[in-house]
Amino acid sequence: MEADYAEFIRELRDEILVQYSTILISVSESEQARTKQSFQQHLGVICDFLAKSLDIYGTTDHNLLKQAAGLVMDLAQLFNDNAQLKTALMAPRIEGLLNALHGYSDQESKETATGAYESVARMCAATKA
Repeated sequence: MEADYAEFIRELRDEILVQYSTILISVSESEQARTKQSFQQHLGVICDFLAKSLDIYGTTDHNLLKQAAGLVMDLAQLFNDNAQLKTALMAPRIEGLLNALHGYSDQESKETATGAYESVARMCAATKA
């Protein structure tokens, strides 16, 4: 029973990450600036969820790493002017997840990690200006 519960929690976590990404895509496609602005209040919750997931599962769950890196990339691209988000995405655990994902041999993992690195770097450059 405990193994079933752990698997349910992993699947739930994965689905939450997918839904966060889906919501971010919808926000980015919205033509109303107010939609993006009103969503910013939820960025802290998303970052906390990412941090707790990484604290619990570490950098050994390949699926978590791919989904989390994709979410980091989406966040950095959409909210590149948000200083608090920049701080959260510059945390050592985020760098650790991207380094771990880049260490996988498949091309998709390397590309996702590289895309997330580049998006966070652009975000840092945008918030310095």
